[in-house]
Amino acid sequence: MTDNESIEITVTPTLSRVESKDDWILDLLESYLSFDDEANQFIMMRGQLRRRTDSPKLRLFNLIDRTFPTGLLGMVCKELKNFDIPFTIKSTSPSYELTEHPMEWLRDYQREAVDTAIAKKRGILWLPTGSGKTECAIAISLRVKTPWLFIVHKKDLLHQTAERYELRTGEKAGKIGDGHFDIKPFTVATFQTLSKGLKQGKKEIRDFLQSIGGVFHDECHVAAANSSVAVMMECPNATYRYGLSGTPLARGDKRSIFAVGTIGPVIHRIHPDTLIAAGVLSRPRIHMFKLTQESDKTTWQGVYGEAVVRSTKRNKILTNCATICEKPALLFVKEIKHGHELQKRLTKRGIGCDFVWGAKDSGKRDAAVKRLVTGDIDVLIVSVIFQEGTDIPSIRSLIIGSSGKSAIAAIQRVGRGMRMHDGEKEFFVYDVYDQGHRTLKKWSRERKAAYEAEGYDVTVIDE
Repeated sequence: MTDNESIEITVTPTLSRVESKDDWILDLLESYLSFDDEANQFIMMRGQLRRRTDSPKLRLFNLIDRTFPTGLLGMVCKELKNFDIPFTIKSTSPSYELTEHPMEWLRDYQREAVDTAIAKKRGILWLPTGSGKTECAIAISLRVKTPWLFIVHKKDLLHQTAERYELRTGEKAGKIGDGHFDIKPFTVATFQTLSKGLKQGKKEIRDFLQSIGGVFHDECHVAAANSSVAVMMECPNATYRYGLSGTPLARGDKRSIFAVGTIGPVIHRIHPDTLIAAGVLSRPRIHMFKLTQESDKTTWQGVYGEAVVRSTKRNKILTNCATICEKPALLFVKEIKHGHELQKRLTKRGIGCDFVWGAKDSGKRDAAVKRLVTGDIDVLIVSVIFQEGTDIPSIRSLIIGSSGKSAIAAIQRVGRGMRMHDGEKEFFVYDVYDQGHRTLKKWSRERKAAYEAEGYDVTVIDE
């Protein structure tokens, strides 16, 4: 080890810059912060999907600028220590005044999350359904004196979050999105509006992002999207930055590294068992019904249509689940054709049901939920739009009719039924455990693994 090998890292809220006289150290960091781009491993050639031979990479170290996203600072420091490379860190991030606030509404586990977040300044808060992630965010914003931005990805959440802030503080929240552009000390915005504004070169959007000292990114697993990364990197003074999610790093690819880069690593987790023990959530019990069927279709669209949407065997299982399950119940589908098919089958069984999907406006969706809650119908068939941000505490059963590999989606769907209602300590989730087609079989195993990783009870039932 020579004196030349000592390096200095200058840290800002968005990027950290490495000063080193040794090119091998820069090469080391470039290699360390390169990851296989699993989302682009295949390419269409002569009408067929084939694996690429050039091994595309996600590269997070810029050799020219010698910079990397600051959320990866902990990883970089650990790697440097592994190679016994001495380093110093110089922070140029702005500082903001901390204040005391009673925050009487916080539960003990929420207060612990808030205290950890403020001490760490940045990182992901792993907070499941029912943990009160918005309450935690509001509490943090009241402790740190700076303008705050709360990023959501749906307009319904834009208004819900603003209303929650106003309820807790008595102050109006700003809104950017869904036709609003109103800036307040605590502003809620859709990242689609912010991203579009940046692409269009809107000065008011860029000026606003540069003015904030703190940012929350709700459902931060979507922070890996390029548009979301662009927004987060346009917040040069946001020393305090947090991701909020019940499934923060559960993406099937490796793009979660971008969420870590722009925000930081997981710094605190509230486990579902904590909320179950506190009487906030019901414990899910998951029944997965084995189903063996093959498909000779040559495209995935064909396989999904034959083995899921039009499958007599699968739809019989789903219909039986809807018949025996406790009501009210939600039945999740991916395709509109599937929803209509199941609605027809349930109606023939004499089960009161309705089907709502993304194309229907929020008013019609709310009316359908009300009919379910009041008992006018027993089963509401829903599209993926109901996977997040829609809480119906009285739900007693969930039926997964959509298949799918996403661990994020699997846990989000279960979360829709976990809120405690009338003292019910458990509820049931019904899913299909495919044993035939290799892709459907693999996805079923991944959903089962996701359930078990959360500590949920899973029972596999033979055909």
